[in-house]
Amino acid sequence: MDDADAVANVLDERPELESPLKTALAIDEETDAWTFEELPVDSGAFGELVSRGLIEQVEDGEGYRVTDPRAARVALANDGRDELGTGGGSKGVSDRGPPLGGDTLAAPVYTVDLTAVTAFAGAILAVILARVYVYGSIFRDGAVVLSGNDPYHYRYWVEQVLAASGGAFNPSGLATLPRGILEGEPLFVATLWAFAVLFGGDATAAGWVLAWYPVLAAAITGGLTYLLTRAVTDDRRVALAAVLLLAITPAHAFRTSLGFADHHAFDYVWLLVTATALVRATPPFGGETGGEAGGLGTGTLRDLHRWTWAGLIAVGVVGQTLAWDAGPLFLVPLGGYVVARVFSDVRTGIRPVVTHGPTVAAIALAAGVVYAVHTVFDWHSATVAIVPVLLFLGVFVVVIAGELALRFELSVSAFASRLAALLIFGVVAVHTFVPDLSSSLVAGLQTILASRSIAETQALLDADTFGWLLLFGFVLVIAVPYLLWATVESYRGASGWYLPVVYGWYLLGLTFFQVRFAGQLSMFVAVFAGLAFVHAAHVVDLTAPPVPFADESETTPIELFEWRRVAQLAVLFALIGSLGFVQVPVKMSQVVTDGGEYRTAAWMDDYADERSWEYPDNYVFSPWGQNRMFNYFVNGESRSDDYAQENYGRFVTSGDGSQWYKRLRNQAGFVVTTPAVVSKQSQIGTRLYRNHGSGTGAVPSLDHYRLVHIEDEFKVFTLVQGAVIEDVATPNSTVTARVNVTVSGESFTYTEQAAASASGGVFFRVPYPGTYQIGDDTVVVNESAVLNGKRVLTTDVTGDMGE
Repeated sequence: MDDADAVANVLDERPELESPLKTALAIDEETDAWTFEELPVDSGAFGELVSRGLIEQVEDGEGYRVTDPRAARVALANDGRDELGTGGGSKGVSDRGPPLGGDTLAAPVYTVDLTAVTAFAGAILAVILARVYVYGSIFRDGAVVLSGNDPYHYRYWVEQVLAASGGAFNPSGLATLPRGILEGEPLFVATLWAFAVLFGGDATAAGWVLAWYPVLAAAITGGLTYLLTRAVTDDRRVALAAVLLLAITPAHAFRTSLGFADHHAFDYVWLLVTATALVRATPPFGGETGGEAGGLGTGTLRDLHRWTWAGLIAVGVVGQTLAWDAGPLFLVPLGGYVVARVFSDVRTGIRPVVTHGPTVAAIALAAGVVYAVHTVFDWHSATVAIVPVLLFLGVFVVVIAGELALRFELSVSAFASRLAALLIFGVVAVHTFVPDLSSSLVAGLQTILASRSIAETQALLDADTFGWLLLFGFVLVIAVPYLLWATVESYRGASGWYLPVVYGWYLLGLTFFQVRFAGQLSMFVAVFAGLAFVHAAHVVDLTAPPVPFADESETTPIELFEWRRVAQLAVLFALIGSLGFVQVPVKMSQVVTDGGEYRTAAWMDDYADERSWEYPDNYVFSPWGQNRMFNYFVNGESRSDDYAQENYGRFVTSGDGSQWYKRLRNQAGFVVTTPAVVSKQSQIGTRLYRNHGSGTGAVPSLDHYRLVHIEDEFKVFTLVQGAVIEDVATPNSTVTARVNVTVSGESFTYTEQAAASASGGVFFRVPYPGTYQIGDDTVVVNESAVLNGKRVLTTDVTGDMGE
């Protein structure tokens, strides 16, 4: 039989032969010929397959084989369409197209299920909508107001490259990038620049690209989460649930929200590209998670399907490594997955070279590309560039060791002991021959383990913040039991679970030390949370069991548009996702630039323009978490917030206003305060924010700091020399000068006290223009005197009565 239609006719007539034929195909891929005893089907089905010509005896008469594997696969694919809610039908291969045969390189045949496509599109739309509802906070008055502080660092450098390249696609502009970017996030900035060129090549285009890129990354990671979950569970319902739960996972939602143009969302894409391609390029032996190799290919080295996904592994590894200087951290679970699978291969007698050949080749290719880019463009340090090479050497050695273990029939324990010896030898060799690399790796580990005051470096289980609950809602709670279950199943030999288990535990470990990795973890948590949701729905009789928990007989489809059941599922989803629904907007509000903050920046920009201030005269000295944003809109210099990070905290907690004025007068034009600076009465921060620099009986005035604007909780001061008022009074007495000041509609009295000398002379330095009351006298201080430090004499002073 050499026609797929003919095979399909047989299956239409005898549908009970579909499962035995799939089983025969799976065995057929592992050997050239097999006996009836090796085929776990009853003799009646076997005899029917032979009589119908679907199975034939080999030429020497010592075994059987599938007559036309490709025709059988095409027929099964076209015959096995599966509705969205089906619990069982998805055990076949039809929904992802048939795997390519080991004997041909023909393209797989795919079928389109409009119901499945619609459901998938709806899930991705949910991901997008959960991230764009802050549109009004991002696009204001013709300006693009990015969320957070760090995005303005990347915005600055994208605009610099655009300027250097003249708005055209001229990569020479990338040469303007500083060492910090080239060793930090070169691919990220280069990608943003390329898209900005595509959409106009100016600062406006850069702002729009930076604002929308996280949403695009969210949609891509949502789609990849679907593919990954679909591959390991073989259940579309679980995959859809995973995407929907990812949509309301706060850790992922705020990092991929509209306007939050940090590098994290970019990193998520490469991590998931690698993981998804890896699971699809490495066929699970025995098809534990769903039919014939999970629909992921034949498992042979001649399978074009596997090599295509291997190419994406290479792309993912290159992207991971070049996107961020800490990207190599996420290559570790890739190596861990290969090691775990090789152990399983050795235990079950499957050749590791066949299982992992495409993966090893992909890593080799990626290592070469990364090192070439490092050499030619000077991207990243040599330490980062060499990590993929070490990964390749490691997985290559492990795979070859597994092959030798099979050849010499070593036990798993004997193989493990020899592999451990090789690992120790490799560590010693790196430490001995590449000490700089060893030191860099140790330093990186210390950075991960170090605890700092920055929120993203806090531990996941911090009792004071309940970070695990606020970042994941209940998604992590329901996912962990299924992660444990999948770990046990993997130990028992279910190879399809190895990848999410290895990545899940590894990322959970990283997040345990620093919550900055919660976004990466959330995508793998979603896999197990999706499984938990569908299983819970089955327990309450809303759906058939998820495929990993189903028997072949449990194949009752669920009608997607059975509204009563859909409503019940929605209620269950709302219960599980309730905390996520609350925390997603909370987390986004914490990073979005609020209206008062932006209006403060816009006001300072106008104020500086009116006075023709140039940088650094218009530098904004502010809390470092807002410093880049303020400076981007006021002076365009948002490349660094180092000065504010190093000095602002010391400034607001100091008591010496005059000393800080001397340090800041040539460094800054504006000083911004918020309620967060209020602490001890003697500290500058408290005296500025609460007293507006005015003196009290307990603390002196801050006579070089002038309040110029109030916007919500923000108070803006400028640094001035201050006018010097000269007066006479009773010798050795204390004299007070007062002036009524109105700023942004808020009135207050500024007070300055001074002690008269033994001769009766009194000197006040004041930062505000206006009419001052000094005892029974008044004196007018003008703007010029305040800005230039001029003397102003009262009428009681003998001599020059000018000013």
